[in-house]
Amino acid sequence: METYLVFVDAVRNSNKFWSAKVEGSQLIIKWGRVGYKSQTKVHSLASKQSTGDF
Repeated sequence: METYLVFVDAVRNSNKFWSAKVEGSQLIIKWGRVGYKSQTKVHSLASKQSTGDF
């Protein structure tokens, strides 16, 4: 599953995004300005956890 967030503020010329997804035992985070090269950070998780309903 992937979560994707976008922030737009036309007055301040801000158009940013964030995405997060879990692949196996890794959490992959990407962020940046829409239309430009994103930054990426990968976190290693201790173990794969099942997702439950909140």
